[in-house]
Amino acid sequence: MRNLAVELHILAFVTNDYMKLLIAGIKGGSNKTTLSINIAAELSATSSVLILDTDRQLSSHRWCINRTILPKIDSRAISSQLDAVVRQEAKNYDNVIIDGSVRLFDQPQLPTADLMLLPFQISAFSLSTLKIMSDIVKQYSIPALAVLSNVPTNAGNAAVVECKDFIKNYTKDSLKICNTVIYNRKWYIESAAIGQGVTEMSTSKDKSLKNAQAEIRNLLEEIKNYGY
Repeated sequence: MRNLAVELHILAFVTNDYMKLLIAGIKGGSNKTTLSINIAAELSATSSVLILDTDRQLSSHRWCINRTILPKIDSRAISSQLDAVVRQEAKNYDNVIIDGSVRLFDQPQLPTADLMLLPFQISAFSLSTLKIMSDIVKQYSIPALAVLSNVPTNAGNAAVVECKDFIKNYTKDSLKICNTVIYNRKWYIESAAIGQGVTEMSTSKDKSLKNAQAEIRNLLEEIKNYGY
């Protein structure tokens, strides 16, 4: 059962026209940057977006610089005073997306966000971080949503269901899990290479591309509907 602080946070989130989304985790390879840039690309069609890249590799920052199409998506590479930056930039943009790296948790405090999206892979090493991330969610009383990401396309539905059940049982249903699953598709790589999101690509009728586009749109819909 959520505490009052989380309930009030959710109420503010679903009644505002802007979003501060923190995509975070301590395990590499869970698609934090892929989710950041693709959610940003989809949001940019109707609103202004800023990505704050906290990783030393600056992948999402470089993606913004390399964008080949409009609308423009602004980005900043940042390693300190993140909370102050988020609060300030939220006044200038409809949406602020924080591409969170491991060093994010070395900050004195997590940035103020409306929602923390926690991507997990179907792997023992990824799921082993569940306790740490659950403790962080409790410590900061921040609304959080888990999503299975970078899932092999041949994983099978049984493996997906088993992983979701593990997360539910481990967290005693305190962590909500997305119905949407983000699979490991070539289109996430190909679109990123040219500064686009999968939902911005229209040159192919490939079923895999259509599936990738549906994944991002469905995930974003679940994010927007969080708390209902």
